[in-house]
Amino acid sequence: MLTLKSHHSLGDLPELITANVPEQAQIALTEAVDKVAASVNRLSATEVVDRCRDAVSIVFGTLIDDRGEDLSDA
Repeated sequence: MLTLKSHHSLGDLPELITANVPEQAQIALTEAVDKVAASVNRLSATEVVDRCRDAVSIVFGTLIDDRGEDLSDA
């Protein structure tokens, strides 16, 4: 008999300290990080990177006070 177990190749995500996140971005950032966590073992690497990019866009957009800014040129 052979038992297979999955291995978390990307490791765990750090815990988001919402007290350090500006109030206007807390909900959106929490949801984005949850999407990253949900996609790590289910989606391809490209899709995981896209979810991470979405989360980082919220962070940078909040810092520059323009969440609609496309960060592709940054």
